[in-house]
Amino acid sequence: GSAYLIMRTEGEVQRHFFGLGLVVTVCTFGAAIATMILMPSLHAPLAKRWTSEPFAGYLLTVFSGSAAAFLLLIRSLAKRQKHAPFLWSLAIFLLTFCGVWAGIYPYIVPATVTAQAAASSSETLVIMLASIGMLIPVIIFYNGYVYLVFRGDITEESGYGEP
Repeated sequence: GSAYLIMRTEGEVQRHFFGLGLVVTVCTFGAAIATMILMPSLHAPLAKRWTSEPFAGYLLTVFSGSAAAFLLLIRSLAKRQKHAPFLWSLAIFLLTFCGVWAGIYPYIVPATVTAQAAASSSETLVIMLASIGMLIPVIIFYNGYVYLVFRGDITEESGYGEP
């Protein structure tokens, strides 16, 4: 959220979110490292899975990429770059999602339910795909319209937030 607001604001508000973003990023990085260390020690099957091939290689790649993205996010916040923090935040989100997926696949609930066992029947999936397929153009149009209406930076002169 801070990275998005850095990208969309100027002046004092933007300076506030640079500072807040840096604090939150460092705290999140610490929590991610703690989670990565504690999870295998609390769940033996997960530790076995994380250290066996080919998953160990996948996870090492994803964790290394996430660590690099965190460090680059901290650097971009320290250098007060306007767009880079948002892009590095997206990279962290995507890499973390891939790491979680790679870490527990094929299980949905670790060591209990596989993705194949949790899947619906083929007929249900086809109906859901058709239904969602009709809504996707509406969602894309709506998001495009909202982006068009709220485009541009929020400045102190623009009058946003005044009573």
